[in-house]
Amino acid sequence: MKHLIVYADPNPNGFCHTIVKTLAERLEDSGKDVFLRNLYDLKFDPILSEADLLIISKDDHMADVKEEQELIQDASVITFVYPIWWLGPPAILKGYFDRVLAQGFAYSIGKEGLERGLVGKKAVIINTMGAKFENYEKNGMVEAMKKITDIGILEYTGLEVVEHKFFGEITTATDQLKATYLKEVVSLGEKLATIGVLKEDDVW
Repeated sequence: MKHLIVYADPNPNGFCHTIVKTLAERLEDSGKDVFLRNLYDLKFDPILSEADLLIISKDDHMADVKEEQELIQDASVITFVYPIWWLGPPAILKGYFDRVLAQGFAYSIGKEGLERGLVGKKAVIINTMGAKFENYEKNGMVEAMKKITDIGILEYTGLEVVEHKFFGEITTATDQLKATYLKEVVSLGEKLATIGVLKEDDVW
């Protein structure tokens, strides 16, 4: 069971990095194969260019995109970790969605309509936010973000989003609050480690 973690945070000392490290260690301790893709370290090009569109029209993809698609294809679970900026992911991750989850790979339009390319795979999203979670939730922003990312992007491709966590007030969080968040990450890792081992109804 291979787990792919894609994360986008330019701060190597930020809490997203700690989340990724904690989750990866928990999965590896369970004997899982974990592949980490830090989009900033990779200097991933987020721009869907005219050249990209031309290649996609020929049922092909750029070399850097193919590499990411192969990792997704090999993974059973894909986890995305990133901070919320202006109610969405950093531009580098949005560009990853644009270029990697492209037509002809993540989905296609057949004679009977939409054909989802990533059916059978699980997805997880972990977000950090500057303000309190409750502030986003009471204004309907949490629901809006879930609709856009969970449904509009990931589930559209056939990915099943089994968890979407939001960790609020991260810029002012105490060590105690961060420790609480990391306990949730460890617990999530334990649940993810059971995919393919236990009946999902007993876990999720």
